[in-house]
Amino acid sequence: MAQDSVAQERNYLEGQAERERRQQLDLINLQNAAHAHGLSAQAQLGVAVAQALQPGAAGAVALRCKNGHAQRAGHPEDKFCAACGVALQP
Repeated sequence: MAQDSVAQERNYLEGQAERERRQQLDLINLQNAAHAHGLSAQAQLGVAVAQALQPGAAGAVALRCKNGHAQRAGHPEDKFCAACGVALQP
C-alpha cells in the first residue's frame, strides 16, 4: 500500500513537471513570435527610411502624399499612396 502511495505521488509530481515544461515552452514560443514580428517591423521601417533618404534625380523634388509618404519616382500613373492608401493629387 505504501508503494502504491509513493507511485501515485511520483506520477502526480511528474505530471506537474510536464505541465510546467509545456507552459514554459509555450511562453518561449510566444516570445519568439513577438520578437520576430518586432524585427520584421524594424526591417520594414529601415527599408522605408533608406528609400526616403536616397537622393533622387538631379533637381527632382520628392512628391509626397497628404500624410508625408514619398511617392514612387517614375510612376505618375499611381493614384493611391502605397504606404497609407490616401488618394494622390495629380
